[in-house]
Amino acid sequence: VVGPGGSISAGRVVAIGRWDSAPVRREVRRARAEGKLIDLTYGHACRWAFFMDTGHVV
Repeated sequence: VVGPGGSISAGRVVAIGRWDSAPVRREVRRARAEGKLIDLTYGHACRWAFFMDTGHVV
């Protein structure tokens, strides 16, 4: 389970990064610009970013 109500397939995760890392934030901005960001925070603070094998960032 990710966030207060989301879930992802653990088999598709290729990397996990802490949100306070500058490289992770850059990748999240890139994913948002490309339409590949999936936001499961439901308004809560983000602590981790999951990088999927499809190129999406959760």
